[in-house]
Amino acid sequence: MIKLNLTANGNAEQRVKDYLEQNASETLAEKINNGVQIQKDNLTLLNKKDLTGFLQYSSDEAKKQAEQGARFACIDSQTVFAWAIHYFEEDSIEGRLYTLDGREYRPQVKKAATVSTPKIKTEKPATPQISLFDTVQREVKNPDTAVNDVWEDDSFDQAMRTVSPAPQAREQPKNDYPTILNQILDGKLEVTL
Repeated sequence: MIKLNLTANGNAEQRVKDYLEQNASETLAEKINNGVQIQKDNLTLLNKKDLTGFLQYSSDEAKKQAEQGARFACIDSQTVFAWAIHYFEEDSIEGRLYTLDGREYRPQVKKAATVSTPKIKTEKPATPQISLFDTVQREVKNPDTAVNDVWEDDSFDQAMRTVSPAPQAREQPKNDYPTILNQILDGKLEVTL
């Protein structure tokens, strides 16, 4: 029987440890006891596996079998023990990683590359365009003169031609602009520009 440097936490881990100590080869015992050097992130690291990692691995393997259409998985002990041999023998399966000086390896979190978005310059049109909201603000600031000024502006007349009154508002006289503006502000008229 070979002595393995594994700590068993609980009955399940103890059963796997007992099996491995009775059945591990010298080469496998060397891997379990001393770990295996691997290359990761351009570093030489020591890959050490433990029984807790194996239980997670065996749980994942059992789920894979259940995912093949089974409603449940029934795994015999020989299959679990075979998984244990495979888990500790296979170098590509990572356990806990340590630097060569014995510190636990923590991969550095890589910052996502920031992409700067180019600023788009927008040029203002050469001729100012009046909006319906500008005229309403003028009317509120100077109620006596704004209405007359607005109606003399041709661009406002063009904007008002695109006003689509709601069905009940279509009966309004066309020259009753203050009433139409109030209906627009109250949401009774729709304006499309």
